[in-house]
Formats: sequence, C-alpha cells, structure tokens
Amino acid sequence: MAEKSVIIDSSVLIALINGEKGAEFVKRLLSNAVMSSVNIAEVIGVMTSQYSCPEDEIIDSIQEAIKTVIPFTLEQAKIAGNLEKVSKEQKLGLSLGDRACISLGVLLSVTVYTADKIWQELKYDGSRIKLIR
Repeated sequence: MAEKSVIIDSSVLIALINGEKGAEFVKRLLSNAVMSSVNIAEVIGVMTSQYSCPEDEIIDSIQEAIKTVIPFTLEQAKIAGNLEKVSKEQKLGLSLGDRACISLGVLLSVTVYTADKIWQELKYDGSRIKLIR
C-alpha cells in the first residue's frame, strides 16, 4: 500500500465515474487511493442498477481508478459491527457499506474521503473523515 494512502468511499468513486461535483478533487486522490471490496461491490451495484451501465465497463473504470482493493476482514467486521451501535446512538443511519469503509480507515489509521455529509458528524475514536470538495 502507498505510504500516504487514503480510503475512498463508493460515493466518491461514483462521483468520479459520473463526473459529479468533487470529481476533479477525487482525481488528485487516486494515486494513493484504496478501497474496501465491500465498497467496490456497492459501486458495481449502483452503476449497473441505477445508471444501467454495462458491468464490464464499470469494472474497467474501477480497475483504472483504483489500484488497491482491500478484502473485508474479520478485524474490519468487528469495527463495522461496533459502528452499527455507534451509528444508531448518534442517529447517523450508516449502512454496512459506510461502516465497512470507515472501519478500513480506522484499521489502517488513514483518512477516509466521502461525499456523504452525515459522516462528518461521526464521533468514533480513530476515524478521520473528510468530504470531497
């Protein structure tokens, strides 16, 4: 993994693929960006079902943008499971994909980038979350 790696959420990669707000900022992150396999699955699901993109084109776009995909591990699962309780207590409504992404950032002690504003409200030791601009 790159020395100054960052984690990017599925919302960030979707913004890049669709040329949405923040896409230019995301391009600057890509050389150090890694993603959880759970979030890759989210991108494939959203792009094929909501945007009707052919799966092979989505896979090609993902592979071009993201060089390192981290498999979801038991360590991440423990953190993501704990984040479910925290999410409910803080009324954030974080999905499993959200928690998988955040748990990877906590585990690797690196910044997580998202397009989801509610994540900024998360109070959880070790989480470093930034919004794409």
